[in-house]
Amino acid sequence: VGATANTATTATTTQVARNISYSQVIKSSLQKDGIAAFFTVPKWASRILMNAPVQGSLPWFYNNVLPLGEDSVLGVARTLYGDDGKKNNCAIS
Repeated sequence: VGATANTATTATTTQVARNISYSQVIKSSLQKDGIAAFFTVPKWASRILMNAPVQGSLPWFYNNVLPLGEDSVLGVARTLYGDDGKKNNCAIS
């Protein structure tokens, strides 16, 4: 029984920089798909509506949720830095 050697060859690919003509891309997209190449309800929703939850929820979180734990955090800080809050130049109101 003879042993056969499997040799693995690796092909290296070189990426060449391309100059993209954006005006040509837009023209060909408009010719192929019309305005749907750039505007459809799913595309609009993914571009616009995906930002809406963040724009609405972050201010709510910072204004309504974070203050709920503020007293606890300040209590721990007072315990660590002393009741007057002036130890290590740390002013705690």
